[in-house]
Amino acid sequence: MQEKRRYARIKDKLVVYCFMSREKLIEKIERSEDISIGGIKISIPKEALEGEIVDLRIYFFNDSIPVNTKGKIIWKGKAEDKTEQQDYGKEEYFAGIEFFDLSREGQERTTRYVDKKISEKKGFTHGS
Repeated sequence: MQEKRRYARIKDKLVVYCFMSREKLIEKIERSEDISIGGIKISIPKEALEGEIVDLRIYFFNDSIPVNTKGKIIWKGKAEDKTEQQDYGKEEYFAGIEFFDLSREGQERTTRYVDKKISEKKGFTHGS
C-alpha cells in the first residue's frame, strides 16, 4: 500500500508537552516518533481519545522557545513493535496528531527543522 503523505516527515527525538483542551497536562513526552509540517506522532496515554483536541508545545533541538499549536488526534494505536515497547518500558500507545492552528512562524520553523534533518541524513547541510 502506498503512503499518502503530503509533507516531508522525519523521525526525531523532540521534547513535546501535550495538553488536553481543558488545560490538563497529558504528559511531557521525551520523544516524539516523527514530525512534519502537517502533524506529529507521539506517545500518548491510553485514555486519550481519537478526535480529541490537544494543545502542543514542541521544542526543537537547542531552541528554548517552543512552537505552539493545536492539533486533533486523528488516530491512536498500541505499539506493535517490541522495540517501541522496550523504549518506554511499558505498554505504549501512539497517536497521530494533525496540526490545525500552526502559525506561519511555526510552519517556517518546522519546515526549516525538517529540511535540515533531511539534509543531514543525506550527508550535507545548507548554508545559513
